[in-house]
This record gives sequence, C-alpha cells and structure tokens, in this order.
Amino acid sequence: MKNVKLIGAVVLAVIGILCVVWLFGDWTIWYRTRLDSFFGKGNWEVVSGDVELEKKKIYTVRSNSSWGGYGQDAHRRWYRNWNILCENEDGDKEIWEISNHAYLINKERYKIYSSKRFRASQALTLELMEISFDVVEEEVHEEIIREGLTDAEANCIYAEMSYHDGNPPRSFYDKLAKEDWFTIEGIAAENYLATDLYDFYLIIRIHDYRLKQLSEKEQENVVNSLENIEKRLLEKYGENASFQILYGEYNVKYEDGVKE
Repeated sequence: MKNVKLIGAVVLAVIGILCVVWLFGDWTIWYRTRLDSFFGKGNWEVVSGDVELEKKKIYTVRSNSSWGGYGQDAHRRWYRNWNILCENEDGDKEIWEISNHAYLINKERYKIYSSKRFRASQALTLELMEISFDVVEEEVHEEIIREGLTDAEANCIYAEMSYHDGNPPRSFYDKLAKEDWFTIEGIAAENYLATDLYDFYLIIRIHDYRLKQLSEKEQENVVNSLENIEKRLLEKYGENASFQILYGEYNVKYEDGVKE
C-alpha cells in the first residue's frame, strides 16, 4: 500500500513539474501585461485549434517570421506558436502569430553568459516588433506608394522597415517595450524613423515578377512613380526621412532628410 501511495505521489509530482514547465513557457500567461500593453487590455485573446480554423474563414490571418536564418533543427519539437486575435484601430479583426522559435534557437546558439543570449521577455518584444514592422509597411504602402497607381501597379512596389549595423543589442528590446507609441494602435513609420533607440530606415523596392505581368504602359507608370514616392516620403517624414529606393538605375538614399 505504501509503495502504491509513493508511486502515486511521484506520478503526481512529475505531472505537476511538467505542468509548471509548460505554463512557464506560455508567454500569453507570463507576459500578459506586456501583451496588454501592446495589443490593448481586453482587446486580444489567444485562438488555437478548431477555433483558429474557424477564425481563418472570417478574419484576416497575419503572421511573421522572426530571425529565421538559424539552424532549422534546433528545438524543432518544442517551439510554440500563439495566434493572437485582436481589433486594429480601424475596428477590423486580425490574427497575429507570435512564436518562441527564434528564442529557443537563440538559447541553443549562445551560452548562458553570452551577451547575445536573449531573455524570453526580450524575444517576445522582438516578435512584437516584427508585427509592428508589418503594420508600418502596410501604412507606407497605403499612404505613400499607392497614390496615383492602380491596385495592380501599386502591388508591384513594396516597403520594408529595416535597420543599419546588424541586429540591435538585447538592451534595445527592453527600451523599445517602454516606448509609449509601441502599441498596435500607436505604431507608425515616423516613430521608428524618429527614435534614437536604433538607426531605422525604409527600403522601397519593385517586385520584378509582378512588374513583368503588367502591360508596357503600366510598367512605365510603376517605374515613373518612384520619383513621386521619393518626394512624398520627404514631405511626410521631413528631417526624419531615412529611406532607400532601389530599382535598376534608380538608387537614391536619404539619411535624416539629407540625400547621400
């Protein structure tokens, strides 16, 4: 009888440990305050499984990939994704995906004493930054690129938020998380271009594949629009206008409103 009780106690202890480990790895529980700050308290929920499949039929599904260039096999069985359903500033529902994949790969790659080893909270902010980049890029496309072009023409041009000097240090993500504008409603290209936290800039490019599918006249309209896009970027962001436009011989670069 004692042996049975002992075995039962051991089994319960193991189950308890596994539950704690699982819950400790759930960012939506341990970093709820951080997610409340970014998405808005009461404005988000985690959706998964069958619910997720149903939501995909109704809402726009958005996803991002953070630092995907590392080894593909590290912790493959253990990384977790969370689909966050939230309402954007226009009142539309969207699903954003965050993942601890890059965080676990970072842990595999760097020793515990390494200055490049992330804390989970920093890795979460990286994921949220990637989401914010998508928001910013869509903003630039809608407000700057699309003007004067048809949908087919505008979809040939894309904006990318980037930064100089390699990946930011770990401390950057702690500072970014504290910025008042770092929320799903407050994010704007200007915030990144104006911040002193790191050297951000926009890259404007043309999709050759999409361009070639257009008529000759439409292709000409797309290429000719680059000069107007340059002017609109300067008008909108002024002294904070840091961007590069790249296509064929059209290669212009600005840093803080000054052409280089």
